[in-house]
Amino acid sequence: MALHALELAWGQYCDICTAANSNKAHPASNAIDGTERWWQSPPLSRGLEYNEVNVTLDLGQDCGGGGQSP
Repeated sequence: MALHALELAWGQYCDICTAANSNKAHPASNAIDGTERWWQSPPLSRGLEYNEVNVTLDLGQDCGGGGQSP
């Protein structure tokens, strides 16, 4: 059975991700937004600079001074 070019197994679809289209963007903010959206880093096919990805999270807490140590 031939599948549509963009359809994968189990009914999932794959497409080109792009930040230019909010429906096709997967920014790091999706990792913590409480929805089923996901974050996706660029693929290695775009270059070896994507071999490592650093993500900085602001958890909204002050860690400096006066607090208890863990």
